[in-house]
Amino acid sequence: MDNMQTNTPRLETERLILRRFEPGDEEAVYSIFSDEEVLKFVPMNPIQNLGEAREFLEKRYYPKYEDDFGCYY
Repeated sequence: MDNMQTNTPRLETERLILRRFEPGDEEAVYSIFSDEEVLKFVPMNPIQNLGEAREFLEKRYYPKYEDDFGCYY
């Protein structure tokens, strides 16, 4: 993806890369959002499996990438 996109551009430093979620990121999303300690102050229930992780991305992130502007990491 082009670094100049206005919606959720890729941001990269020496120690960190922020980018859009992509198909194949389901395992990472599951690992993060199934951890109750991570979610301690996040108002959502833990993700239970890879199917829920895929659905989470398809409903909450991928549609936002179609907007003209915004940052959804």
